Amino acid sequence: MDNTVRGTIEMTAAMTIIGTIGWFVVMSGQPVMDVVFWRCAFGAVALLITCAALGLLRGRLTLRILAIAAIGGAAIVINWLLLFSAFSRASISIATAVYNTQPFMLVGFGALFFGERLTLTKLTWLGIAFAGMLLIVQTGPDAGSGSSTIGIDYVIGIAMALGAAFFWAVAAIVTKKLNGIAPHLIALIQVCVGVVMLAPF
Repeated sequence: MDNTVRGTIEMTAAMTIIGTIGWFVVMSGQPVMDVVFWRCAFGAVALLITCAALGLLRGRLTLRILAIAAIGGAAIVINWLLLFSAFSRASISIATAVYNTQPFMLVGFGALFFGERLTLTKLTWLGIAFAGMLLIVQTGPDAGSGSSTIGIDYVIGIAMALGAAFFWAVAAIVTKKLNGIAPHLIALIQVCVGVVMLAPF
């Protein structure tokens, strides 16, 4: 299968899965810190079994690789904490729409750190997508109810979703530095970092 087609299918599946996360977070009724901790803990167990089955634990990891993966892990955990906190303030749909500004940040990081070209076509599509996101956010939390007031909680929720998108983009850029390392192993290190970060709380 062509890499582009495979990548598109994998990204579509990932986005389909991420679309359900908000519902599970809200329906759990648990504090955000607990949700993220257990997400990391269960993920660590599942990924440890997967990595062992695939023989990925036999290779030697350098301190440099561990450090880079750990930075990415810290960024991804902060991303989850901010995003899950945004759900109760700005609603799942609005927070998710704002969170999907990740590609804008990723394109900016790509241009800044990897010298990727910003073509007119790319900028045009990003501009259209950004305008659409702004229209969604400006409707406010009570769209259709006749109320046009936007509370401080809503604004904080939007800021948290933007912060989550920023840290997701940081994690993605950091992960790009781990070329040749199995994604399962990277994810295992990241969730283990999450367990260590959140266990004290």
